[in-house]
Amino acid sequence: MNRKQTIQTGLIAGLLISVGLLQYRLFKANKSKTEEVQNDEPLAFAEIPTKTIRIPKKVETTPISESVTLEKLKSVFPLQLGSTGDEVTQLQVYLLKQHGWEQNVTMGTYDETTQNRVLKFLKVPQVSQALYKQLIPNPIKL
Repeated sequence: MNRKQTIQTGLIAGLLISVGLLQYRLFKANKSKTEEVQNDEPLAFAEIPTKTIRIPKKVETTPISESVTLEKLKSVFPLQLGSTGDEVTQLQVYLLKQHGWEQNVTMGTYDETTQNRVLKFLKVPQVSQALYKQLIPNPIKL
């Protein structure tokens, strides 16, 4: 073996030894960290401040107010020429979204333009409560 080969062999052996030592140190360091975590007491969580939530009292309704509401719904339907109110506006918004804008619409009033659009697109002469609920299951708050 000549001098050049001896030097190369020595460098390779030194490199392998240094890589081995480096791996050993890293392994030992990771092992000691793992043991430290396992030996520690469980971590105490910081106390979370509690907030009192007040639930509003339930408003009791009387049979009179319920009957007035039912009478109002009954009196609004069927929607036809001359009807006014939020239900008409909801229907007009529905028609606008589904079938485009009409120039001469008076919002909140079931006028001839609205009637023509109902006849054209819904193919009914007036809008019953059942049809209204089918078309507009969740009315938008106006």
